[in-house]
Amino acid sequence: MKENGKRFIQTHAQQDGLANRTYVLVDRETGVNYLLAGFLASSGVNCTGMTILVDSCGNPIVTPVGKNE
Repeated sequence: MKENGKRFIQTHAQQDGLANRTYVLVDRETGVNYLLAGFLASSGVNCTGMTILVDSCGNPIVTPVGKNE
């Protein structure tokens, strides 16, 4: 896992083309997984969004994190 600041750990990264990027981040305090996606729109505007990842029942996906992570 790659540390991304103090609060989140980056567990997955994917790039599609030159401007579209997707990351999975894990909250180091709660273990909750988030999807962070960014893309460059055709108008030249950068767009970014972040949401909680959920399982098939709608519950947040939680990754166990150690206290020293």
